[in-house]
Amino acid sequence: MTFHNWKLLISAVLFTATISTTNTASAFIAGTRAPGMGSTGIAYPQDAFAGAYNPAGILEVEDRFDLSASSIFNRGTAIIQFDRTPANEDKEKINGKFNPFNHLASFDFGLGINQTFCTNICGYSWEWAVGLVAYNWERQKTSYSKRVPLLTKEKKSKLGMEYIHDVVSPIISLRVTDCHTIGFSFDYHIQRLSIKGLEQFRHENHSYSPSHVTNNGDSYSRGFGATIGWAWEATDGLTIGAIYRSKTKMSRFHKYKGFFAQGGAIDSPAQWGVGAAYQFLPCATVTADIEWIEWDQIKALHNPLLQKDKKIGLAGTDHGPGFGFNNQVVYRLGIDYAINQFWTVRAGYQYANTVTKKSQTMLNLLFCKTSEHLASFGVSYMLTPCNEISFFYAHSFENEVNGKHAIPVECGPGKVDLTESKDFVGLSWAFIY
Repeated sequence: MTFHNWKLLISAVLFTATISTTNTASAFIAGTRAPGMGSTGIAYPQDAFAGAYNPAGILEVEDRFDLSASSIFNRGTAIIQFDRTPANEDKEKINGKFNPFNHLASFDFGLGINQTFCTNICGYSWEWAVGLVAYNWERQKTSYSKRVPLLTKEKKSKLGMEYIHDVVSPIISLRVTDCHTIGFSFDYHIQRLSIKGLEQFRHENHSYSPSHVTNNGDSYSRGFGATIGWAWEATDGLTIGAIYRSKTKMSRFHKYKGFFAQGGAIDSPAQWGVGAAYQFLPCATVTADIEWIEWDQIKALHNPLLQKDKKIGLAGTDHGPGFGFNNQVVYRLGIDYAINQFWTVRAGYQYANTVTKKSQTMLNLLFCKTSEHLASFGVSYMLTPCNEISFFYAHSFENEVNGKHAIPVECGPGKVDLTESKDFVGLSWAFIY
């Protein structure tokens, strides 16, 4: 591939990342092959998106270009029940069931490319590869169909939030021995956030900057991080992998510095992961990954609603209210089977404990993230020796978090129960050169 073509493809990746920040999607989706296997990819690289799961993996993938599109369908409910009716409010309107996902399906796009090389230096032959991926890391959108008086003050205002986190990563991988490969990616993170209907916090008694709480349109945040990966071909057919993603310091969401703790800074958490892949038949492989996500490093998301004195702190400050996110441990399993030279089928399962605590469901009306179990299926078909199409479907099963005492005394008291489920579909095309 010529240098001129590489420049065009790099421009295309950056353009795709810019497009994806203006669409609406949800969850970590990089390509379609790995998502069809429960998103296992730390030890089992499959396409040009392999570097998103483990930078070391791109050396094991043929030279290829992948373009993907995916869609997510959210469903869920929020049930609010006050123990007593607040002053000047109609009990029938403040209590009841609310729909957090009053919007159509959301969409996202991704792009990946990698190139392998073999270079002779001082009599030694070095295998190495470079790649570039653009993908969505996290997206969550809520848009309530009617006013939620618990957080929304104005009669015609409707609560909602859109949070989008995309990543663009140039990657390099090097085979250091016959069995060991290392990889490194330089990760450019970009986030977009908008909030509406949060008027109850737009007051000097509740926020250090009341004009930067809600209804301010889109706000952007950027930061640079890194991922290091390792892969070891332990035996014939068995591969072990590991990754570490650094905590990424993000710039502040200035338009919402009066709501999120630390003046609107939502950093990207550190993550650790290990994985294994075993080819138990010439045409079949099983995979397993475990990943740890350290949300307790991110004050804007980990801080609880109430301080130690059982009062709601001043929003936007270091110790202001947050969403009380739990740290997560993610377990993934996958399997694929090549039926013949044209068709390959996949299946997978994923479990991750919900980030939402029972005591923190009040502010989590904005995120409404409760799903834990996910099952997936995928298929690929080789159109020609150089062209492939792949498809995946995944279902995140409904899970309910019952917040019996989530509404504090100064706001109610009362409870907030949240449920969420999702369906994912994705389609990709690959050119193998």
